[in-house]
Amino acid sequence: MSAPARTSPVSGLVPVLLVSGLYLLLYLAPLGLRPLFVPDETRYAEIPREMLASGDWLVPRLNGLLYFEKPPLGYWLHAASLYLFGYNRFALRLPSALAVAGTAVLLILLGRAALPANDGRRQHLPWLLAAIYLTCIETVAVGTFTVLDSLLTFFLTATVTALFFAVHSKTILRRQGMAALAGLACGCAFLTKGFLAFVVPALAVFPWLVWRGSVRSSWRLGGVCLGVAIAVVLPWGVAIQLQAPDFWRFFVWNEHIRRFLAANAQHAEPAWFFLLTAPAMFLPWSLTLPAVAASLGPILRAKTTGDLARLALCWFALPFVFFSASHGKLLTYILPCLPPFAILTGLGILHAAGCATGRRLLRVGGIAGALFFGLAAISLALLQTGYFPILKTQPYARGWKWLLVANGLALMAFFCFQAARNRQRPVQAILCMALAPALLLSSLPGALPDLTIEKKAPGSLLVRHRDELASAAVVLADEETLQAVCWFARRADVFMVESAGELAYGVGRNRQTQARLLDIATAAARIAANPGQAILVARARNYRRWRTQLPPAKRLDTSGPDGYVLARY
Repeated sequence: MSAPARTSPVSGLVPVLLVSGLYLLLYLAPLGLRPLFVPDETRYAEIPREMLASGDWLVPRLNGLLYFEKPPLGYWLHAASLYLFGYNRFALRLPSALAVAGTAVLLILLGRAALPANDGRRQHLPWLLAAIYLTCIETVAVGTFTVLDSLLTFFLTATVTALFFAVHSKTILRRQGMAALAGLACGCAFLTKGFLAFVVPALAVFPWLVWRGSVRSSWRLGGVCLGVAIAVVLPWGVAIQLQAPDFWRFFVWNEHIRRFLAANAQHAEPAWFFLLTAPAMFLPWSLTLPAVAASLGPILRAKTTGDLARLALCWFALPFVFFSASHGKLLTYILPCLPPFAILTGLGILHAAGCATGRRLLRVGGIAGALFFGLAAISLALLQTGYFPILKTQPYARGWKWLLVANGLALMAFFCFQAARNRQRPVQAILCMALAPALLLSSLPGALPDLTIEKKAPGSLLVRHRDELASAAVVLADEETLQAVCWFARRADVFMVESAGELAYGVGRNRQTQARLLDIATAAARIAANPGQAILVARARNYRRWRTQLPPAKRLDTSGPDGYVLARY
């Protein structure tokens, strides 16, 4: 490898300012722009809202019904944000964005620990790792969304990071302290999403310890970590068992065993699903994979960074295989693989930038990115203007939205070209790759396709009728709209029509809860018994299917033919 000065991404405060600016632009600034999407965002908004309204922080409920799909920590954090910042989109998405920042900080700490103090790269490698993580499409998409995956990734990253520092600590006290800190993070990960809290760190750390030959000397650290994790989980675990004894049976069987093994698991996808989608989720840095792959051997053998690289390889590869083996898959599930991906990519890029072969491969990646994103920008413009009428596609969006996205794609193409062009100046090439997705990713929350908003965001329709929904004697909703109706109407007594969906367990508890689910005939009778005081909110396609079986509506409002209908009776 060449001298540190050649491989250093930037100098002085520039990396700090770059990473901080990227975070503000990509994560904090857009939090309140995009409307809430169903069902995920409205679900993780409504459960914390009901906790605040009821004062019951122990048992999660949705629409007043038991909801056992996740433990409570994610709901607690979202409820705290709502309490502090108000009932708005910014507050709902803030915990995810802060979790991304926390993960980036952990990567910075790992980058600093990987190199000795006299190594010139130590000033810049940590910020490169953070920049890679912050600018991956997957990280941005999930980190500005009200779901639990960014929180889970932060706690898992904290667990692995603390164990890395524990193994490298010089004193027993520090080793035990770091192991206890790992246990705290592991317990928080469990309280966020369950047994992945133990699986992912075990798959990452144990093979790494075997690789470095220190299993025997480190086994006590695992005991400390596990003991503290159990101590963190135990108070709530016992309390939920006493108050809702069926929680653990449902949670372990339905959310873990069945989702992992059952052929009819929720979100079932083939084993190659993540292998096919990961390159798109890791853009723009997946363009550097040929150079990183060519550098993998040297970075694993390096005396300074080799130990971190070996940990990152185990941390990335084995959980990736584990997630791929599960029958149930969503794109968000592989987010915990992004921190080790950032480590391997950062180390690989630094090595590739210091040798002729690596620079050639980085140049190929830049050219490929320039061609891909340039063609995407041109295609979007041609489709928007109707140049390909044979495709019969709807316009991307009305007005300026498509132009903003096309400009973002064009700018990505330009920066990728600049990265390829600067093959003798790796500093500028790496900087260009970090800046490439900034405009596109920061603009997407405000420039989503009109059809996407129509199908996924009933908020504008519900806000127009919020007072009516809050005061109506009877509110009915279909499975797809229920969470949004509860959130915007601030009520937890909405009747479900035809299907309970994810609330099937809560509905089936007893006769009283079963009465919350209505077939069409019963829904029609309930509406007829409350003239002038009944409202139905449903997907437009469901309402079209039901309307002949329901009383005639006095007033209808809709968000579009592919959106939602609010019927006042």
